Amino acid sequence: MKFRSWTLTEPYAMDCPACDTLLAIGHRDYFRTLGDGFWLRDGDTIDMVNVLSEEQKKPSGFDCTLMVGKCRECQADYYAVEAAFMDADYTDAEPYLIGDVVPAGASFRMCELRKPEEPVPPAWLLRESAAGAGVLHKHTFGPFLLGDTTGVIGRNGVSSCGGGKAPAWDHAKGMLKAVWDDARRYVTARSRDAEMNRIRENIRSEISKPDSNH
Repeated sequence: MKFRSWTLTEPYAMDCPACDTLLAIGHRDYFRTLGDGFWLRDGDTIDMVNVLSEEQKKPSGFDCTLMVGKCRECQADYYAVEAAFMDADYTDAEPYLIGDVVPAGASFRMCELRKPEEPVPPAWLLRESAAGAGVLHKHTFGPFLLGDTTGVIGRNGVSSCGGGKAPAWDHAKGMLKAVWDDARRYVTARSRDAEMNRIRENIRSEISKPDSNH
């Protein structure tokens, strides 16, 4: 894979790209925002349809969003890219992908590129949680400075209407395209690991039951 990943062993800071104010912190098993509780306030879907091959769209359990926030200190606008994946079809994964169903437990992992590759940042945060019979991965890249909000923020908030042609949308698509195949393979592998762990636990549970014939 282009990146390696491990459970956080120390806090992961997300700082304002303009003034370095601390916006949010990822810990091993929770995520904390600073200030009024919101570091990302609005977003819209990143259209990957014309970026991906037909093979890359399968299975269809993914959802990608460009989110925007404003620094509470310097008032600079910034954006982050969120990409959620499940090894499932969209119809089965949708409640988890769009947040209608929020898994109770989660762990946070660090992802780090093995070697530099534009336009992907060197490292980013990954939230992993059990979702139904599978695993949900939500990658968060950024934040990145949004120097010009034209084509990103309109009268009705963040919108990709008009084809999402502003630099931020292009950056997001290029970044996701670069890590797409490995991110999909990774959630598939982690889902299989989780399934094997469930099978082992069921076997242990059966073995530990008293023998009813004695």
